Amino acid sequence: MNEETRGALERVIKEVKEKREARCLNIDCVVNHRIGGNDIQLVEGWLDETKKEIEE
Repeated sequence: MNEETRGALERVIKEVKEKREARCLNIDCVVNHRIGGNDIQLVEGWLDETKKEIEE
């Protein structure tokens, strides 16, 4: 994975986390939809692991 891809994934994670904190009264609102379970934490963990492997 190159730095451009890593940066894109980190931005996506940040945006999803921000959207999860938002509240919307409309049930069909995008911010009311969730990326299943602990997907964000899994991706963050994977990014941390790959970063450590690259640094070694």
